[in-house]
Order: sequence, then structure tokens, then C-alpha cells
Amino acid sequence: MSNNFITLFVNSASGTNRSADGSTFTHRLEPPLRIPRDAKPYVSLLESTTWYNAPNILTGTNDVFKVSFSGVSSGTTQAFTFPAGLYSLASLNLRLGFFLVDLGLASDTLTFVGLQAESKLVLSLKPDSLSGDITVDWTDSTLSMRTFLGFQNNASFTALTSGGETSVTASSVAKFNSLEYYVIEAIGLGISGSYTESGKANSQSLAAIVPDISPSQQILYRPVHPLKLKCDIAGSTIGSIIFRLTDQNHVPQETFGETFSARIQITY
Repeated sequence: MSNNFITLFVNSASGTNRSADGSTFTHRLEPPLRIPRDAKPYVSLLESTTWYNAPNILTGTNDVFKVSFSGVSSGTTQAFTFPAGLYSLASLNLRLGFFLVDLGLASDTLTFVGLQAESKLVLSLKPDSLSGDITVDWTDSTLSMRTFLGFQNNASFTALTSGGETSVTASSVAKFNSLEYYVIEAIGLGISGSYTESGKANSQSLAAIVPDISPSQQILYRPVHPLKLKCDIAGSTIGSIIFRLTDQNHVPQETFGETFSARIQITY
């Protein structure tokens, strides 16, 4: 029967070998943890904190929106590049409004509206004497936001000044919520007896954490009944453990300089 335990307080800010994106770090044990050969070790994640800031717009991936106004720069296509970040519909429209004002246009010349029942977006266009006719060519692959917005299968669309305010509905679902849940992984504990989402054995995952707060807030995960995961470390000496914050596909997540922490218990 397991009756010995050790508690680890880990924090990415105090770890070594921290990755550039902040997702991965090494937690060193001094002195090293020695597990008896006849032990039956288990590990549990008792508590963790992480910031809900996993970006849904990524630099060089889906950050460019393009539109042309016949009344601006002789109709030259304008490319708006959005900074990487976690965008809600409101923050998307706010940033778009900044771009429009910089061109001398009203901030609501273009506005995205959500159709919650269908998880789709509608682009509202308000052409006036300053903007002239407005064209969004959704067939342009360099308009890299089109899949994120759900317009990748739409045709080019022009709103004429003579026609007044109009709108166009996305043909596909918007991809705002690319992160379904966070996963905290522990590498070096020989976690076994569990399966990954794909059905493969011996996941390194300690827990799956579903964001239950708004973007840019801190998630406090404190399960009532923490999972006890078997560890194949009997007879081993553990000098360090690698911790990694990933998404549901086990892709390391950019933390934008924020830290994540955990309280972990190893029982043996």
C-alpha cells in the first residue's frame, strides 16, 4: 500500500531550460527523488494556474485581412495585419475599427456580427462618399483570416455606394475557439496506464483543463477528486521533470510571457 508522498510546487518562472514560447520548462529536484524498488508510485495534479491567452490569431498564419475602397488610394487593396493574440468578436471589431480610422474612414464602415445560433459571422458594410465602393475578395488566398472568419468558400463581394448599407454572410463556421482545453504534461515520470485522445497508450498528460473564464483571465484548476496516474519509476532516481503546457492536440502553447504553475503529489 502506498503511504509515502512528496509534494512538488512547480512554476514556469522558476524552471530552467524554458522554451522561447514559455510552454516548456525543466523542474530540478535537489536532492533527487529516490523511489524504492518495491514501491508502487502514482502521481496526481492537485492544483494548477494558467492564463487563458492561447492565441487564435497567429503571426504569418491567419493574421491578414484585405479590402479595397474605391475612394481610398485609387482603390488599391488595403492589407490589415492583426497582431497575434486571443481575439473575441468585440476585440476583432475594435482592432478593425482602428485600421479604418487610420484610413480616414468611420470605424464602423466594416463590422463583423455574430450569428450565435449558426456559429457564423456576417460582415456588415457601410459604403459612403469617403470609402466609395467596398470590395472584399474572399477568393484571395493571401487574405489569410478568411478561414478563421469562415469566409474561405465565399466569392468576391462588392458593396456599392449607391446601394447603401449591406452585408454578406460567411458560408462556413468561424474558427474562434481553436483551443478546446489545455493539457499539462509531465515528462520523466514514466506515466502509464492511461490513453491519449487518439487511443494510444501511456499518455504523459497529468490533466485536461477546460477554460471556464473569459479570455486574458487566470484559470484556477483544483479538481475535487484528482486522478491517480501510475508511474513506472520504481527503483529510479528522479533528478528533474519536464513540464509542458499544450492544447488538446498536444501542441505546445505560446504563453505571451505569462507563467503557469502546479501543485503535484507523488505517492509511493
